[in-house]
Amino acid sequence: DWRKILFKQGTTQSHDVSMVFGAKNVNNYTSFGYFNQEGTVPTTDFQRFTFRNNLNGKSLNDRFTYTANVALAFSKRHQLDQEGNSGVNNNSIQNPLLAVLTGLPTIDPNKYQNGQQMVDGFGANFNDGQGIYSLLDILRGNVPNELTATTINTNFSASYKITDDLTFTNKSNIDYKNNER
Repeated sequence: DWRKILFKQGTTQSHDVSMVFGAKNVNNYTSFGYFNQEGTVPTTDFQRFTFRNNLNGKSLNDRFTYTANVALAFSKRHQLDQEGNSGVNNNSIQNPLLAVLTGLPTIDPNKYQNGQQMVDGFGANFNDGQGIYSLLDILRGNVPNELTATTINTNFSASYKITDDLTFTNKSNIDYKNNER
């Protein structure tokens, strides 16, 4: 039964904590988050950590106002290559839903223990249901599939009301993203 080999039961958990405080001229919101999801396909999962802080304030005479926002996120996931690959052949060979339907019950899932044995056994001929061996090699963890993402987003705004008709405002932003495979 290819379903038992190509899929598993996964769990998801999500935890968030937030705090709000303030006074007459300042308020703050801070939150922390954690998310973890086990994939239903072996060797797939997703984990994320987040932090957010929003700070707003103003002077006693209401002439000066400021806002500072910070958002940080780090995620790590293990995914099938098909999720980030546009090649049609790769998508069909690595699709566990398709493999459940096309995998012949007469094929031994333990015939090849790694990619080299598979290539030595039949090369690139994926006819006769042999494409499932490529997917099995991936699901055994023999192909790197980790993707990490780091995101930092900050915004700062400050305004000073010089007169009732003239206000000076400065807005700054940093948006940083880094993905590694």
